[in-house]
Amino acid sequence: MRLHKIFYALLDFNQDEIISQYQELALDVMTEIFKNYIADYGFTIKVDKEADLVNESLNRWLVTYTPGQIYNLMWRSTRQAYADIGANKAGNYRYHPIHFIVKIMDQKATQLSRNSEEFESYSYPSKVFPEPLEAQIFFGEMLVQPGWFLNLVPQLKVEKSLISSASDNQLSEMVNQEWDDETEITKILDKAEYYYVTNFGIVVGNGADETLYSNQTAIYRTFKSDDLGEKGLNWLELAESVFNITHFYDLAYLMTLLLKLEQANIVKRNSDGTDL
Repeated sequence: MRLHKIFYALLDFNQDEIISQYQELALDVMTEIFKNYIADYGFTIKVDKEADLVNESLNRWLVTYTPGQIYNLMWRSTRQAYADIGANKAGNYRYHPIHFIVKIMDQKATQLSRNSEEFESYSYPSKVFPEPLEAQIFFGEMLVQPGWFLNLVPQLKVEKSLISSASDNQLSEMVNQEWDDETEITKILDKAEYYYVTNFGIVVGNGADETLYSNQTAIYRTFKSDDLGEKGLNWLELAESVFNITHFYDLAYLMTLLLKLEQANIVKRNSDGTDL
């Protein structure tokens, strides 16, 4: 089974989590492309206010335009900003080149939106900024969308009348509990004898025991039970009676672990732990 099918069919992440990861990675990649591209013209982001402006603008543009179209805007606008500043046509913007580039990008977006032929999606600028490994894994291996740069970033569809959300403090606490140190993965591979993927995470066995790599929500959903109180256990204690659980993990960590296990040719078992 292909890796992306395992991801969708077995790992217990809902569509909103996948879309959120998609949005976060797209924003990170576009931010680095922006920094690297403008550096070729001698421009740099120097203060937090400029960084916030770029972040807010990219977030806003990614709702409406493809990453490739944003790179189109970046390519045109940085060149114009460089030329105008050099020709003393930028006024006070010559002291604020980042604001000037963003302003021109907004102007050109309005202009180019009227002409779809000119507002094409430029291909990923690998000469400017090689695609990060995390993005390659997520878009190329997990979602199998190597052409993500030319497509619109999916957006969350929220029906506010039906939503029941956790508080910021609760969500922050859950995020803070997630382990994201991927340097640990090499140690996992060194000891791993086999692995299998279930609908609540990745299980890696080393002969002595089996360790579950998952997130808090997936483990809770699987091991919660109405009769836990009678047994004197909570959901985590029940899970720990079956598996060794050292941390909760974020989505990027679990994707990377799954890919590395496959690349290392670790023995893969059925989802119930039996031999294939």
